[in-house]
Order: sequence, then C-alpha cells, then structure tokens
Amino acid sequence: MRFACFLLAVLPALAQTGEIHGSVVDSRGGEGLANVQIQLTGTAFRATSDSTGRFHLQAIPGGDYNLSVSTVGYHVVKRPFHLAAGDSQEFEVILTADTLRQTDTVVAHSDPFETAHQDSPSSLVLAGNDAKNLGSVLADDPLRAVQNLPGVTSNNDFDARFSLRGADYSRIGLYLDDVLLH
Repeated sequence: MRFACFLLAVLPALAQTGEIHGSVVDSRGGEGLANVQIQLTGTAFRATSDSTGRFHLQAIPGGDYNLSVSTVGYHVVKRPFHLAAGDSQEFEVILTADTLRQTDTVVAHSDPFETAHQDSPSSLVLAGNDAKNLGSVLADDPLRAVQNLPGVTSNNDFDARFSLRGADYSRIGLYLDDVLLH
C-alpha cells in the first residue's frame, strides 16, 4: 500500500521533469572522452562522462538551459537548449583540442651586489685643482702629484721618474700643458 502511494506521488513529478543524455567525443579521432564534466550552467545538475564518453542527467524540470562541457586540454563547449516537461534530449558534443601552449622564459642576471670588473684606464686626466690636491705640502710639483696616485710607484723623491702598474719607465708618457714628456 505504501509503495502504491509512493508511486502515485512520484509518477506525476517524474512526468513533469525531463532528461538529457549523450556522448562526448574527440574531434580528431571521434573516440569517446572519459571524465569530461557536463553541467547545466547555473544549476546543481552535473555529470561526468564514463569510459566510453556517455553521460546522463535526469529529473530536470522543464525550461531553458545552457549545457556546458569541459575537460583539461580541450575548448569549453556551451550549448543552449530548451527542455519541455517530460522531454528527453540527446546531445553529441564534439570537443576540439586546445592548441594553446604554455612557454616559460627564464632570464638570468648576475648578482646585484657583484661589482662590475673594469679595466684600468689607459689615460688619466688631472685638472688643475686635482694636481694641486695631490701635490706635496712642501712643493707644488705635478710629478710628485702623479707619484701619489694609486698604481704609481717611484723609488726616489729627488728623481722625476715613476712607473705605473704594468708599464716600465720607457713606456710612460706624461703630458704637461699639452706637451708630451717622456
């Protein structure tokens, strides 16, 4: 008796609802795609395709819906449709592979705290004040000022000869008032 009451209550409700079913296939080979998400947008009706690509949704009230089919590696397919009460519709959804490829580019830079290596200058220009500031307290001698520069050595305070790091006496030229002195 209870079962008959249940059937009398459920059958009219089932007659007012519809169902959709169908298959999801790959566009390249036509084979069924498994584990594809099928849903009616904006509702709780969802399904996942089986190993052959088949899906089934039932007990859907009549109305206008959007069928959304998606899986990883394929474009999303959205298809609007109208489902009448008690109607059954079949869909064949063909998914096209997504050709979007992700590429990563890595740009390596040197350490920001690493100092850049610079070669020694081949010429050094001293302005008038620079030569005076490098000169000795006792005499304003430009050669003595050059001897106080880094990388310059001299072995005698009374001789004007000096050497630069990497060059001997015969290879050094000094310009004094635009006149080359060897």
